[in-house]
Amino acid sequence: EPRQRHRRAVRAGYVRERAFERVFNRKEWGKAFVVVIVALLVAWGIAMLSAFAEMIVLFVPGLQAIAALLSTLIAVLSYTVQTVFYSVYYYDVRIRREGLDLEMALQRLGASTGP
Repeated sequence: EPRQRHRRAVRAGYVRERAFERVFNRKEWGKAFVVVIVALLVAWGIAMLSAFAEMIVLFVPGLQAIAALLSTLIAVLSYTVQTVFYSVYYYDVRIRREGLDLEMALQRLGASTGP
């Protein structure tokens, strides 16, 4: 039984590795790094605006609850922006890798030159 568990663990690791390789290859690492950096910079910018707004609101008596709510809403916005960046990049890589953009271009070309 320990051997079977080891085999399953190795197989699961192999499956994850192959799935990752299907999306990202060595050429994609540079672009992926840039996308991550841009997403983090945008999130950082949103966080800095949030901190500035919080500092202003915190000095007004009685508005601490609003400051906490504002902080939470801006954090949610920041995570959403990051998720959108990563999702768009992932689908862009998949579409280019699988050639779906070329298929659609050929379909449009065929539709426009059809009988």
